[in-house]
Order: sequence, then structure tokens, then C-alpha cells
Amino acid sequence: MNLLRRILPQRAKRPRQARKKMQLDDLSNRALAAIEKGSFTRAEKLCRRLLREYPKMFDGHERLGRLRAAQGHYKDAAKHYDIVLGMMRKNPSEIDREAIEYVAALRDEALEKANA
Repeated sequence: MNLLRRILPQRAKRPRQARKKMQLDDLSNRALAAIEKGSFTRAEKLCRRLLREYPKMFDGHERLGRLRAAQGHYKDAAKHYDIVLGMMRKNPSEIDREAIEYVAALRDEALEKANA
């Protein structure tokens, strides 16, 4: 109980932005775990929540791209990856080049599978 008393006040002092980032990361990680587990209905709900609660962040579209690819809907996956790339390119100073190249590779792979 003493540990909780020490942790809770510290957590309450965290800036709101840091808590929001932690919530985004948690939600995004839960969506990815659901996709990897094959729980597509759960993953869909989490992805939609990401889009609703964090519309300016690309996590929701990136996770939806992964979900659609896992479901075999490659054209839809590519569309979501294109949205992610557009968002990344609007703020290139905040995104490293490797991340952009990685998402572009995911998009290209989805398009190849869609056209196969």
C-alpha cells in the first residue's frame, strides 16, 4: 500500500500530454496484439477507437492497414498505408526516414498481393 501511495501522486503530477501518449501507445499495442492473435473483431474496435480518439495520429490507420492485410484485404490495407504516408510526409521533421520507408514497403507489399 505504501508503494501505491508513492506512485499515485507521481502519476497525478504527470503532464496531461504524457498520459495521453501512454494511452495512445497502450491502445495501439492492444490493437496490434489482437491482430497478431487473430481476434479481428476486437482489433477492428480498437482501431476504430484509435481513429476516433487520436484522429491526428497515424496509429489508427497503420493498425487498420495491418488488420486488413491480415484479413487478406490488401487493397484496403494499401489505402490505409497511403493515409499513413500522407500524414508522415506532412510532418517530415517529426518522422525518421526509416519509418516512412517501412510503411511504404508495407504498402507496396499489400499492392503486390492485391494484384497477384
